[in-house]
Amino acid sequence: MEAPITTVATPARTRRTRRSLVGALACMALASACSDADTGGAAHTKTSSVDTSPKPGDPVVDLRHPVRLERIATLDAPIAAASRAGDDSLYVAERAGTIRRLSRSDTTWHVQKDPVLDLTEQVGAVEGEQGLLGLAFSPDGHTLVVDYTDGSDDGATVIDRFAVTEPTMIDPSTRREVLRVPQPFSNHNGGDVHFGPDGALFIALGDGGGQGDPEGRAQNLDDRHGKILRIRLGDGDGYEAPADNPFASDERRGDIWLSGVRNPWRFSFDRENGDLWIGDVGASAWEEINRLPASEGRGRGANLGWDLREGREATDESATPPDDLVDPLYVYGRDQGSTVVGGVVYRGVELQHLRGAYLYADFGKGALRALVARRDGTIAALGDIDTGDTKLEQPVSFAEDNGGEVVVLDLAGPVYRLRAN
Repeated sequence: MEAPITTVATPARTRRTRRSLVGALACMALASACSDADTGGAAHTKTSSVDTSPKPGDPVVDLRHPVRLERIATLDAPIAAASRAGDDSLYVAERAGTIRRLSRSDTTWHVQKDPVLDLTEQVGAVEGEQGLLGLAFSPDGHTLVVDYTDGSDDGATVIDRFAVTEPTMIDPSTRREVLRVPQPFSNHNGGDVHFGPDGALFIALGDGGGQGDPEGRAQNLDDRHGKILRIRLGDGDGYEAPADNPFASDERRGDIWLSGVRNPWRFSFDRENGDLWIGDVGASAWEEINRLPASEGRGRGANLGWDLREGREATDESATPPDDLVDPLYVYGRDQGSTVVGGVVYRGVELQHLRGAYLYADFGKGALRALVARRDGTIAALGDIDTGDTKLEQPVSFAEDNGGEVVVLDLAGPVYRLRAN
């Protein structure tokens, strides 16, 4: 079933008609007609087990308190955001290809009139889940990395870098192409990029799309699709694979950090302990949240299972998945939502009742949620967060400012900051 066609008619872009990410993301997992497999109409309602009885060392988190969604801007399909060292501003990517700077004076936020960077020509007309999908600043703030699909190259994923000498306007002539990955379909591009605690750049790539990973890319270590990559930027074009990557000695797979993801729609690092968290969108039954502790290698060489299994269930009942697959921390079924949006572990100061909780969302439900995990992998607390009269419509991404306070992007336009009620 095709995703619905909509027209995004902002003053600067009324000439563009493009496939809405609303339909595209919903088609990831919203209904069986859009899914990878026919579930025969059966409802998948099982979730991970939760043990809320207090245990020694549990994070002190209380999910009963509501939070306030403070709208700090309204943009054109905001899809990703990042903060920059030494800068109180927030940089927000709009799906069509522009990056906007939100600056703050006291408690008021202002959107800079002109975009910091305009990549609309490179992105071109977008289909499916294409567009400008991710951005990240290097730890020193001197380099901006972007992840987008190239409309002139059949939607290939492109990773570019730019020098940041003036934060209010990035010079497009400093562009250097880091990586280009052809895309067989217009969905499951991944698109998230983050610099890890070690300074390396991590890149999320989905399985390339199509139903059920038809070419088996996610399990093929000679293919970058369905992987998280880890690289280091050089002085010019290109990159190098760190020597401590799990397959660094193999030129074909040296940049692969982990495998077996379907469409990792947002990942993050816990700024306190370095754990890697990944939200992986399901096919027809299960949404996944994966935690890969830094103390156990942060997922180095891990296989998260797709497309041998979805969640914890084998996709082929006649086959037995390998024993070395890494289990998700938490899965939930169709009664709970349809499209997980990976978030962040809250480490700010304003919402002390949520400190240590993993905040995430579901695009299909429009829900803001929290999960508290113990170090042994059990779930101590889980639930929706009450946001009062202001509700998320199409939550699509999370970001942190330099102090650890959290911003939620809604594809319908709002950019929200989480505040104490």
